[in-house]
Amino acid sequence: MDSFFDSIPIVEKRRVHFHAFFRELHQQMFENIGSNDAMGEALNIMLSECRLLCFDEFHLHDIGDAMLISRLFKAIFARRCVLLTTSNYPPAELLPNPIYHERFLPTIRLIESHMDILSIAGDIDYRSLNTGEADTFHRGAFVSPGDPAQREMLGLPAYPVETHEIKVNHRLLRGADLGDRTIYFTFEDLCESATAVMDYLVLVDQFDYWILSGLPKISSASAAAQQRFLNLIDILYDRRCTLFLISPLSLDKAMDLCEIADIGRTRSRLSQLRRLEK
Repeated sequence: MDSFFDSIPIVEKRRVHFHAFFRELHQQMFENIGSNDAMGEALNIMLSECRLLCFDEFHLHDIGDAMLISRLFKAIFARRCVLLTTSNYPPAELLPNPIYHERFLPTIRLIESHMDILSIAGDIDYRSLNTGEADTFHRGAFVSPGDPAQREMLGLPAYPVETHEIKVNHRLLRGADLGDRTIYFTFEDLCESATAVMDYLVLVDQFDYWILSGLPKISSASAAAQQRFLNLIDILYDRRCTLFLISPLSLDKAMDLCEIADIGRTRSRLSQLRRLEK
C-alpha cells in the first residue's frame, strides 16, 4: 500500500489506516451534529479535494461500524473519489458474524458493483523473511518467560509493576505511564477490560513504546479480549510503535488457534519481533 501510494504522482491523495479513519470520521460527525447531513459535512472536511483514498486493513466485526460503512461507501462513490483498500477478507466474507452478515449484503453488492476485486494471496508470508532493515516495530521483542534477567537486559521495569488509573476517552484504564513516552499494561487490564479501538488510537498519539505483559494462550482469552488484542496489534504495527510483549509461553504456544479469522495476520506481525525465549 505504501509503495503504491508513494508512486502516484498527485497531491490530492490520502492514505490512512481503517481504524484511524473511523476515529476521525466519528469526531468530525460529532462536531457537525447539528447539521442535516453530519456525515456529508464530515467527509467534506476530511476528503476535500481528495482524488485517491487508500484504506489499509479494511475489516468489519461490529454491526454499528458496518451500518456506518454502508453510508460512507455510498458517499465516497458519489464523490467520484478513487478508493483502494487492502483486506484479509473478500467482500463476500466481510462482517462474518452470521447474526449480522445478511444485513450487510446490500453493502457487499455495492462494493462488488463499484470496485474491482483482486486477490494477491500467495504461499509466502513476506513478513516472516525479515529481509528489511529493522524499524521501530522490529526493535521490540517477544519475551518469555519475562524473568528478571530478561527484563534487566532489555531495560524493562522489574515485576511487579505498580499500576495506576490512566484517563483515556473519559474512561479510566489501569496501567503505568513510565515516562519517555512509554506505557505499560497487563493483558488482563487492557484486553479483558472494556476497552476499544478509539482508546488505543488516543494512546498511540501519546506513547511510542509499549510493554504488554501476561499474554496468555490466546485461545484461552475471551472472544472479546482476542478481538481487542488483534485490533491493538494492528494499530501498534501501523503506527510503528516499539512493542515488548511478555508471556509465560513461547510465541508459538501463546498464539495458538482461535476462532478469530484475523489471527494469522497478527501471528505474522508478531513474528517480526525479536524473540527472547527460554
